[in-house]
Amino acid sequence: MQKILPLAPTRTFKRANSSLKTKNPTTTIKIIVGTILTLAFCSNIVYAKSPVSIQDLQSLKVSNASEKLSSTIDIPAEIYSITDRDIERSGLTSIPELLRLAPGLHVTQMNSNSWSIASRGFNTELGEKIAVMIDGRKVHSALFPSIFWENQDLVLSDIKRIDVVRGTSANVASDGGLSKGLWTDNALNGVINIITKRAAETQGKLINIIHGNEESIQSARYGGKVGDDLFYRIYVKNRIIDSAVNIHNSDAGNDWGDMRTGFKIDWEDSISDQLTLQGDLGKMEDKGRYIYPSSDLTYLLDSIIKDESRSGNIMAKWFHRQDNGNRLTSKSYYDYYKRSFALFQQKFDIFDLDLQYFIPKTPYGGLTFGLGYRVTNAKIDYLDQYNFKFKKNSSGLLNSFIQSKIDIIPKKLSLTTNLKLQHEDDLKNNEYSNFAFHPSIRGSFRITDSQSIWSGISKITRNPTIAERYGSAIKSFRGAPPYAVILSGNENFKPEELVSYELGYKNRFSKKLFTDLSIFFNKYNNIRTYEINSVSQTETRYVLGNELYGKSYGAEISSKISLADNLDISINYTFLKLDLHLKDGSTDTKAESDKKAPPQNQFSVRSYYNFFDNFSWNNLLFYVDELKKYDIDSYFRFDSNVSWKVNQRTELTIAGQNLFSSKRQEFIPFMYQEVNFMEPNKIYAKLNIVF
Repeated sequence: MQKILPLAPTRTFKRANSSLKTKNPTTTIKIIVGTILTLAFCSNIVYAKSPVSIQDLQSLKVSNASEKLSSTIDIPAEIYSITDRDIERSGLTSIPELLRLAPGLHVTQMNSNSWSIASRGFNTELGEKIAVMIDGRKVHSALFPSIFWENQDLVLSDIKRIDVVRGTSANVASDGGLSKGLWTDNALNGVINIITKRAAETQGKLINIIHGNEESIQSARYGGKVGDDLFYRIYVKNRIIDSAVNIHNSDAGNDWGDMRTGFKIDWEDSISDQLTLQGDLGKMEDKGRYIYPSSDLTYLLDSIIKDESRSGNIMAKWFHRQDNGNRLTSKSYYDYYKRSFALFQQKFDIFDLDLQYFIPKTPYGGLTFGLGYRVTNAKIDYLDQYNFKFKKNSSGLLNSFIQSKIDIIPKKLSLTTNLKLQHEDDLKNNEYSNFAFHPSIRGSFRITDSQSIWSGISKITRNPTIAERYGSAIKSFRGAPPYAVILSGNENFKPEELVSYELGYKNRFSKKLFTDLSIFFNKYNNIRTYEINSVSQTETRYVLGNELYGKSYGAEISSKISLADNLDISINYTFLKLDLHLKDGSTDTKAESDKKAPPQNQFSVRSYYNFFDNFSWNNLLFYVDELKKYDIDSYFRFDSNVSWKVNQRTELTIAGQNLFSSKRQEFIPFMYQEVNFMEPNKIYAKLNIVF
C-alpha cells in the first residue's frame, strides 16, 4: 500500500471492475443461506414486546453548549441523532459505519482502516470541512486538515448517541452550555459529536466478542461506584481487521490491529455540581506496501513497512448551577498523538480550555458567553529531502462568543443571534496572525404543538492547518525514469469561507410519524486549489492556492415511522448539487471536477422488527448515486442481522453486511489509489454478555 503525506492534488481515475468475485467464493453463499434459514425460523414467531415508540421522538434531546438538553422541535438547526438504540439494532461495528445512518453524510471506505466522511459535498480523503468531537473533544489532526478515523474507536455499547449537525447549524447553542459548533474550528459543513454514556448508566460487567470473515473484536467493560455520588467505568478493546482485497482480487497487504483502554469517572454531589474525568490510551499497527522515491528521484524503493500510532487523552468537565439559575461550565483536555511509518513521523499535543456562562433570564432573553483557548505543539520528521519547512511549530487559537436567544412570542416565536470571534497566532515564529468573525442569526416558529419551521443565515471560515501553510509532500509514479508530483504549502494560504442560507420544517404528523426536512444554499470562496508552479521531465511542482469558488444547494429529509407496535422504519433522503469555478489566472486543472465528486442522490431505509421478547430482525438498505468524477457507478448496499436474547444477560447476533452484491469500490482517493480497495461482503457473529 502506498502512503504519503496527506497533501496531494486530486486526479481522476477510471472505474474499477465491479464484477470481481470475492476472496472466498463461498462467503456470500454462506451469508445468503444463513440469513434465509434464520429468517425462515423466525418468521413463525409472534411478537410480545413493544420497542421504544416513535412518539418519544418529539422529546428527543440533543447536546448543546453546556450539555444542557433541548427539544429538537424548537431548535433552529438541522440535527440528527443516532441513538444507542440505533447503534444496538444496526449491527454495525465501527463509528464510520454508524455514520451511514445519518442523512446528509457521504461515507466511503478507502481501504481496510481508512475512511472518508463528508457533509454537503467536498468528499475527499482529508475530510477537512467537517469537525468531529468525542464528548466535546476535537479529534482532528493538528498538522493536516484530516481525521484519522482508524484512531477513533470506542466500546460501541458505551455511546449514548451521535449528534450529526449539518451545515452551519452547528453555530447554535439554544439554551446555553458547551456549544460544539461555536467552540470548534473546521466546522464549515457540519459537526459530528460522539457522546458517551455517563458512568452511572454503565454499571456492572460487559463482555463483547465479535468474530467474522473480515474482522475480530473483543471488548470488556466494568462499571462501579464509590459511595452514593461517584460512579466510574473502565474498558479495554482489541480490534483486528484482515487485509483488503484489491481490484485484481489479490491481497492488498494492509491488515491492521488496534488496542485501546480508557476510563470515565462521574461525580454528582448535588443537582448544582457535576464533575467528569475521563481518558483513553490507544495503539494501532498497520502493515502495508510502500512505494516512494529516493532523494534524487532516480529509482523507487518498494517494501513492506509497519505503520504504527500511539495516542492518549485526558479531559475534565465541571458543571455548576447557581441558586439564581445561572450556569457555569468548564472543559479542559490534553491530547497526544504520534504516528510513524516509512516516509515521516508526526507528533503533536494539544491543550484546550473552554469556559462558558449562561444567564437564562435577562431583558434581552437568554444570554450565553464563552471563552476558550487551545495551544497546539506539532513536530514532524521526514526521511528525504522533500521536507516540511518546519521541525517544530506552536500555535494558539482563541475563541470567544456571545449568543442571545429572545422569545419574541413565548413558546411560539424565538430569535437566536450569535457572534463568534476567532484569533489564531503562530506562537513560535510569529509568521502569521489571523482574525475571523462568524456571525449567525436564526429563527424558529411553532406552527402548532407538533410542528415548527426554522431558518438561518450564517458566515463561517476554515483556518488553514500547519501543513497547508508550511508542508510539502511527494507522490511518486513508476516509470523510466520515475516521475514525481511535489506539493508545497503556502504561508499566505487564506481561510476558506462559507455563507449559508438554511430553511427547515419539523412535524410530528401523529404519534407514529416524525419528519424533519431542510433545504440549504451555500456560497463558497477561497476554496483550496493546487496551482502549478513548475513542470519538468521528472517532476511537477504544485503550491496551494485559494482560487476556487462556487455554490451548492440541496435538501435533506428524514422520517421515522411506527407501522406497528413491533415494527419501526426510518427513511432518509439527500439531494445535493455542487457547482464550482476557478478564478481567472488559476493554473489548477482539476479543481472544477470536484463538483462531480459527491453523489447527487442518497437514500436509505432501515427496518426494525421485533419477534417475541427475545428475537429481533433488523435491515439496512442504502443507495448511493454515481460518483462521476471517479467514474464509479451507483450502488445499493444491504445489511441484515438477527438478534436472539438468550436470557437477561446474554445476547447473540448473526449479521451480514454488503449482502447480495459483488465487491466494489466506494471511493478512489489519491493517496491510496494503488490499493484499489474493494468493499467486502462481511458476515460475523456477536456475543454480548452483561453481568
